[in-house]
Amino acid sequence: MRRSTMLVVIMAIGAFTWGTNYGLLIPLLKLIARDFDVSDAAVGQLATLHAIATGATALIVTPWMDRFGRGRLLRIGAGLLLAGTAFSALAPTFALLFPARMLSGVGAAFIMPVCFAAAGDLFQDERKRNQAVGLVIAATALGGVVGLPVLIQLADAFGWRWTVAALLVPIVVLFSGSFGLPSRA
Repeated sequence: MRRSTMLVVIMAIGAFTWGTNYGLLIPLLKLIARDFDVSDAAVGQLATLHAIATGATALIVTPWMDRFGRGRLLRIGAGLLLAGTAFSALAPTFALLFPARMLSGVGAAFIMPVCFAAAGDLFQDERKRNQAVGLVIAATALGGVVGLPVLIQLADAFGWRWTVAALLVPIVVLFSGSFGLPSRA
């Protein structure tokens, strides 16, 4: 496989992971609420916090993409998402899920802009560049369309903690693949 094609696949994995992570709490809401004996509304606030952290961080991170290398920013984002996801899966109390999901949101904010920009950077040819960006967009949608139903099945079989932990696999692939991108602008 050509290096550029492999990197587009890595960016698509990043986009898929972002899409799945963003909707993560949808299938797990009731399980988490039951496990920590809190209301569904309280668990729903985790999603709100995640979205706020992602949006606020993206406003700050996006201008940095041309100052720092795509690889460096993707490693930072994937590393933060990895830490937040692991912390979420291991959280002993409901209160600790808040900083864990916030950390996940901050990490996720790096991933989407870098994946789109990196996919566009890989090709000089306009047609190939558009195909690469289109694949990343499609992978984002697949995170919700395919990723969430898979999470539902995992949650049913193994519980919410193992379901959250399952996201660590594509995050590690994304982190590893980020070394193929330039570390400097």
